[in-house]
Amino acid sequence: MIKEKRNIILSPFALKWLSSRLAGISQWSARNPRRVFLLMVSLLACSAILCFTLFRTEPKMAGTRQQGLKEKAGAGILGLSQSAGNLMQVLQMQAELNGLLSTKQLSPGDSLKIAAMLQRIRQLQTNITNHEKNQL
Repeated sequence: MIKEKRNIILSPFALKWLSSRLAGISQWSARNPRRVFLLMVSLLACSAILCFTLFRTEPKMAGTRQQGLKEKAGAGILGLSQSAGNLMQVLQMQAELNGLLSTKQLSPGDSLKIAAMLQRIRQLQTNITNHEKNQL
């Protein structure tokens, strides 16, 4: 037994109605090829005009989210590298301070150097904590 393939989506009435309409359009386009061509060209021109005028999106609006993500990622990486550099400076200064403080006698130049180092360490530590606060 051979089963007929039936169109489940469209009923026989809808198929008959649709096929008659399509046949009419096909006959009209065969009789008027110039009008079909002009209609096609005019639709294409309207599409191009609308595409570049009314339907055009602003470049700022289209890429805002992506640029924001890239900027945040770049700022995060930059801040991370700055924090790492600041931390390395603090560790180097602390080692140098320990060396200076381990001497028995300090000169006035050494005490000025220690004061400047302590001030720089405080400044670097506040920069690190401020960066951490900004990330939250």
